[in-house]
Amino acid sequence: MEQNSKNNNLRDYDKEPLIIKDYNQEVTNFWSLFVFIFVLIAIVFSKNKMVILPFMIWALKSQNQYKNAEFKFTNSTILHKSPKFIKEIGIARIEKIQKTMQILYEIHNEKIENKFLKYFVNIFLILWFLGICFVTIVIENQGMPLLLIFCIFCFGLFIPQLLYHFKKDNKFVDLYDTIIIKSDDDIKICIFCAKKDDYEEIRKYVLFKKGIDINKVEKILL
Repeated sequence: MEQNSKNNNLRDYDKEPLIIKDYNQEVTNFWSLFVFIFVLIAIVFSKNKMVILPFMIWALKSQNQYKNAEFKFTNSTILHKSPKFIKEIGIARIEKIQKTMQILYEIHNEKIENKFLKYFVNIFLILWFLGICFVTIVIENQGMPLLLIFCIFCFGLFIPQLLYHFKKDNKFVDLYDTIIIKSDDDIKICIFCAKKDDYEEIRKYVLFKKGIDINKVEKILL
C-alpha cells in the first residue's frame, strides 16, 4: 500500500493532467423532473396558477450554465472551464478546502458577474415557497398541513441528489458530495463528485499537493 502511494505521488500532472467531467448540469437536468412534480402538486393544492413562475425562472437559470464543462488538475493549478467561462486557482494560493451538498453548488460556486442575479433568484424562490404556504393555508383555507408541504419540499431537495448517485455510481452515495476549493483572493471552485473514482482521484491529488485529506475537511451548508 505504501509503495502504491509513492507511485501515485510520482505522477506528473502537467504531462498527465487529471481531467474530471463537471456533472453539475447533468444532475441539474435530473432535478428538473422533481421540481416539475413539486410545481404540479402546488398547482393542485392552490388556486393561484402563478405557482408555475418559479419553475420557469429556475429552469431558465439552470440550463447550460455548465454545459461541456470540466475540471483540469495540473502540477500548479486547478481549472474549471467550459465554452462559456474559465476559473483558475493556483495550488500555492489555496486557502481553504471544504465540502457541501450538490443542492448548494450554485451558491458556493458563484461567478462574480452573476452574484446579484443568483442571490435575487434564490431569495425569490424562498419567498415564493413561504408565500405558497401562507396562501394555501391561511387565505384559501384548504387545510393542507404545513408539515406536508415541508416534506414535499425536502423530498424535492434531497431525493433527486441521492437517486442520481444511485443511478451514476451506487458506490458513492454521500450528501456532502461537493468539494469547495477557495483561494486567498476569494476565487471559489466547486467540484461535484458524481463517481467514487473521481472523488478518490481528487483526494489523492489534494493529499499529494496540499497534504489535506478531503475526507476530514469541514462540512458546511451556507
